[in-house]
Amino acid sequence: MRVEKIVIWSAEVDDQPGATIDLFKSLADKGTDVTFALARRQSDKPGTAILFVSPGSPQGGFVRRKDAVGVRVEGDNKPGVGLKLTQALAAAGLNLRALSAHVIGKTFSIVFAFDSEADADKGAEVLKNAH
Repeated sequence: MRVEKIVIWSAEVDDQPGATIDLFKSLADKGTDVTFALARRQSDKPGTAILFVSPGSPQGGFVRRKDAVGVRVEGDNKPGVGLKLTQALAAAGLNLRALSAHVIGKTFSIVFAFDSEADADKGAEVLKNAH
């Protein structure tokens, strides 16, 4: 498994078709290879949405998240791998802010978001040792 800490950036957008186009264009124009993206509506702010990416940039409306620090884990997919990883984090007393997981072919990728740099550092170590 490959484990790496990632910086998560976000930008608020209007909740309407095409709202993320300019943000993705600003990243593409800079040659940024986006490896993680997640967008969702903001229930506490009707009419708005939020786009999370990694990597990102302070330009183009993105701000670095200090309250959501990511750790990406990639590896060969097999039944129970998510269970093993989340159990290891729970056993270490780590709470997750968010989780996003995908399988492409025979490979999985999970982004765990933690509330702080310290939790993400501890999470990365726990995940590296989860076999």
